[in-house]
Amino acid sequence: MEVYDPVYSEIRKRLQLLAIYPLMGKALPSRLSGWRATIVRMFRIIYRPIEGGIEVAYVRHCKRKSPSAPQTRK
Repeated sequence: MEVYDPVYSEIRKRLQLLAIYPLMGKALPSRLSGWRATIVRMFRIIYRPIEGGIEVAYVRHCKRKSPSAPQTRK
């Protein structure tokens, strides 16, 4: 069974577009260097470009408090 949700569909389309054009989101401040952000309706997507696509830190409703800076793996 497939469920249609217009917001979910818009977020999925934006993620697919970001995978092709990862620099289209806004660069975040220096403490989050390398991470970028974009908004879809009331949802903020934090991600960073990686080889072959993007890595998503989170997709969060804009009315919720942002978590601390995304942790980088080494």
